[in-house]
Amino acid sequence: MANVLTFEEAKRKFKDIKFDRIVHPSEMVEIYANYADGLDKKKIWLGYDGIDKAIGGVRPGQLLSIVAKPNMGKTSMAINIARNQCGTFDPDDEQILFFTLESTEEEIFERMVQIDLGIDTVTVEQNMERKNKQFMSQCDEVMDRWKGIVFVIYRIPIDELPLYVNAIELTSEKRVKLVIVDYLQILRNDKMTSEYARTTDNMQKLKEMCLALKKPTINLCTTPKEEGREMKKELDMWSGKGSGEIAGSSNLVFTLDKAKELPAELPQEMYQDIEAQKITMLKFKTGKKKQGKFGEILLINDNITTKIIEYGKQPIFIPSDNGSEEPF
Repeated sequence: MANVLTFEEAKRKFKDIKFDRIVHPSEMVEIYANYADGLDKKKIWLGYDGIDKAIGGVRPGQLLSIVAKPNMGKTSMAINIARNQCGTFDPDDEQILFFTLESTEEEIFERMVQIDLGIDTVTVEQNMERKNKQFMSQCDEVMDRWKGIVFVIYRIPIDELPLYVNAIELTSEKRVKLVIVDYLQILRNDKMTSEYARTTDNMQKLKEMCLALKKPTINLCTTPKEEGREMKKELDMWSGKGSGEIAGSSNLVFTLDKAKELPAELPQEMYQDIEAQKITMLKFKTGKKKQGKFGEILLINDNITTKIIEYGKQPIFIPSDNGSEEPF
């Protein structure tokens, strides 16, 4: 073949070509062997047995999207998944990066304390206002348990997302083991004018980030508002805004919705708590998967503490005792 270029000549001539992404079958055995080495430790387990056993964990580079109606508990679900990771990795070496686009530092703090101490927001607020030393000491302990999670509290532009991941890894000298985005539709994207175009572009760029950085990523998505039309009786992976690209770019899609039917064996006291709106029974269901089996579980969302546990299972962790017979 005439005019054959050396590899270095080709790189200079075709500067925009990513030669490192051109892969031949002869290289793939070694590539996969490196990928599979210690894979279980690189995976993310959501902390809910019924789903973890079904899907076999979220692998590096995979994008998991959770679709839910407004005010159904998307943020609570994401924070509980993040909390379930605590204690499963060394926070001196690894970290979870949580992009929260609509919550404040104060709201995030309240949720962390509520989940760990099993109390409501008013109790948190009143004890901090009173400067209750015992309570503040327990808050320090709570923050220590959550120290493997870094929150980025900013409505970040989609193009800056991978820059933040790289910058935080470099400055902290810790590997980011999981990225959480709360939530897709409010990621800033000034290049696209329509909501559909923004959602589509954001999903494509999220997927590109996952593949390039090889980070498991959990992406929260909202459904359109129910105003002026009747929503489907049950959510599926096509329910989200920009659902075509959400389904297309995600390796795994779950829906989070209020359970339409309650278990026949549900204890009477739980019925009473549901009626009193102390708890909400949610269904967490696989809509799309690339590995494992389809699965669904029932979750109990404690509306007072924002803790979410799997129905019929013990909590992943035990809330701290407040050290007193009297409530805070």
